[in-house]
Amino acid sequence: MKKSLFIFWLFLFSKLMLIAQNPESINRDGLKTLLNKGAESNDIYIFNFWATWCAPCVKEIGYFEKIKREYTDKGVHVILINLDFKDQIQERVMPFLRKHEITATVYHMQDMDYNSWIPVVDRSWSGAIPATLIRKNDEKVFFEKELNQDELYKLVNNYLK
Repeated sequence: MKKSLFIFWLFLFSKLMLIAQNPESINRDGLKTLLNKGAESNDIYIFNFWATWCAPCVKEIGYFEKIKREYTDKGVHVILINLDFKDQIQERVMPFLRKHEITATVYHMQDMDYNSWIPVVDRSWSGAIPATLIRKNDEKVFFEKELNQDELYKLVNNYLK
């Protein structure tokens, strides 16, 4: 009985540790470096900009997590860039990540000078979220809208061809 209970708690703790990642903070330069990973690789990089207070972001985030879990072994990387205020990380973002069992890589954009880094992502971006950039080598496509699951899968599968 004790051994079963120990194994259960070990499993639960390891699952929480996997999900309860603490987002690394990045600034404009860190974002540029991150975005360039997609240019230097034959892998597919999906960058999604989101916040916990954005209803469309919350609606679509599960699709990105599903892609991450199903396509990681095919060279697909999902990177979620959170835009909540810094003082909301522990109160809102971390509980959100745990509740939705997010295992994709999460960063927190600490640079509040949006006009300095938004054009780094895409010159056409007004700053509205959700926003998604998909990049493979020099090919990239940008969406300033909520993506549904079918759209996201179609995009990823087209890049895998």
